[in-house]
Amino acid sequence: MSPVGDGRYDRPKAYGRAWISPDILDDICQTVFASLTRRDQRRWAEAYIRGLLTVEGRKSMRRIAAADVGAAGEQNLQQFVSKSPWEWKPVRRALAEYLQHRVQPHALAVEPLFIPKAGGCSVGVERQFVPRLGRVSNCQQAYGIWLVGQDASYPVDWGLALPSTWTADPGRRRLGGIPDHVASDSPARGAVAGLLALPRAPQIAGRPVLMDVGNKDLDHVCSVLDDGSLPFILRVGGSFPVAAAGARSAPFGGQWVPARRLIDSLRGQHRLVEWVDRAHHQRRRVAAITATAVHLPRSAAGSSATHRLLLLGAWTDPADHGPAEFWLTNSTQQSPAAVFRTAQLTQQVQRDQEEVSAQVGISDFEGRSFRGWHHHATLVSVAHAITLLSRAEESGFARIGPLHPLPEPAVVPFLGAQPST
Repeated sequence: MSPVGDGRYDRPKAYGRAWISPDILDDICQTVFASLTRRDQRRWAEAYIRGLLTVEGRKSMRRIAAADVGAAGEQNLQQFVSKSPWEWKPVRRALAEYLQHRVQPHALAVEPLFIPKAGGCSVGVERQFVPRLGRVSNCQQAYGIWLVGQDASYPVDWGLALPSTWTADPGRRRLGGIPDHVASDSPARGAVAGLLALPRAPQIAGRPVLMDVGNKDLDHVCSVLDDGSLPFILRVGGSFPVAAAGARSAPFGGQWVPARRLIDSLRGQHRLVEWVDRAHHQRRRVAAITATAVHLPRSAAGSSATHRLLLLGAWTDPADHGPAEFWLTNSTQQSPAAVFRTAQLTQQVQRDQEEVSAQVGISDFEGRSFRGWHHHATLVSVAHAITLLSRAEESGFARIGPLHPLPEPAVVPFLGAQPST
């Protein structure tokens, strides 16, 4: 049925054999699209959502239109997604607030997204080094900010990292419709700015930020998150220099050494921790971990003080005799075991991005504009939430909480916020 009808639909079919709750679909669409002032915009938004949920395979504009509005409506749907000037930020904010009340987030997570492209006209596409792939690829580099529960995770914001070859070239800026205020930035720095702008309901107060940070951005990320009173658990590389903090008996006399070397020197102090491997179907595993207080070097820009944090190392690969994971956190009241288990929630995000967001088309946008990409990513987030909330309702799992505010969790103190520690 066309979106200009009376709005009553049969129960929709989602991708594969999943079931989509019509009540959840209606409730989310009415809530998150309230900022769209025109009635036809809200209906086109729902039509696009329904197409993302029902079309099998690649979510091209033509296939989405054919699934719900017919070929005659394809041009209008294309106009709504790629060119219409509706604001996506209020929609994302409404979705984040909706989910904060419907699920019980354990953490916030930043997850990278790499979108391969054959040509060079899509906004932000460039032959660029992709850290996760370890090679150069012709792609767009994006990132999502996720609310992470025990059994499911939900993207609530997206960013597109634009290379300087796009932002410094007036012709390419016009080609991609890049706003004047948007500058070139790394995914990590863009994600930190997005985290600070996220609405902070009581349900996420004190919840840590989980993200993978490269050596180049680590000092900036620690400073900004700590100044914003956000606890964090950051995955870092083993080559980053750290110095053991504390007494004179600190390993290596408190000198700067690679994180891997420091953690490996403490292997005799490790403890065994049981954790849930979400990458392998909730399998329970045991890892050896050890942790120590450390300082980070002063930034090249000359920060006024060094960061004092907890460095945690884990032996998670049975085939590797050395530590495989390194995490930095500014939490003081969580045990290293609790920090490690929380850090492993990133696996849930990776699975949901691959098994849900990818299935509803996060990488399928065929347009070329900055605005169109953000519109598409916003609508994919809504489809993702509808899919997982429907799955929870059908299975009877207690992932959907009451609509009234949940009790406010205790706020986790930060090392960086307590200079006397």
